[in-house]
Amino acid sequence: MPPDKSLQRTGPQLGAIDWCSLLASITELERASHRADRSAPGRWVARANIGVPETYPLVAELALGLAGFTGVLVVLGRQPGRFSPAEAFRLSVLLAGAISALFLSLVPMVLADLGLDGPSLWRMTSIIASACLATTALLLRRPLHAFRQAGSDAYSPLVLYGLGIGAILAFCLQLANAVGWPWSPSPGPISVALIYLLTGGVVQFVRILFVRSDSLSC
Repeated sequence: MPPDKSLQRTGPQLGAIDWCSLLASITELERASHRADRSAPGRWVARANIGVPETYPLVAELALGLAGFTGVLVVLGRQPGRFSPAEAFRLSVLLAGAISALFLSLVPMVLADLGLDGPSLWRMTSIIASACLATTALLLRRPLHAFRQAGSDAYSPLVLYGLGIGAILAFCLQLANAVGWPWSPSPGPISVALIYLLTGGVVQFVRILFVRSDSLSC
């Protein structure tokens, strides 16, 4: 029996797919999805507050690990008796930097969960960061005074001046970010403060490992 020619003519037409139209439809759906993501408040917050979802939790983990490893180092490597003034100062700077960095890295995420976003989030974070830096500086005055009263001039001026200048710069950046002048509140100054706190802690951690405590050098 000969094949039906009408089926042969209509078969390809029924099975044909307009790939150009299908591709155009998919592209339009993707664009509509992106526009919806930008308009959604939660997605906008995640994009506007760059660094909160990824960078700050990593800083919190580093700070927590630094503080924990320092505790293990002190327990295993410390000589019997009280800490020397140099050891007390190093440990105070290290722990203060690690705990402050841990606290400040969690503040933006907590404030975002409370509903703050955009410039208001970073303005409030800078206010809290400035208070944290000022409190840390006040707490370090006592171990620094005890160290200087030990009667040694062998301390490293570079380390002390670096810690002091860095604290002043980080504090001023927080004030400028909180006021919103000369730039709009942003996560940049917060990141600078975190880097300063972690750097100070790491420097003291290295000196604990490689600088003898009986030299009374900070």
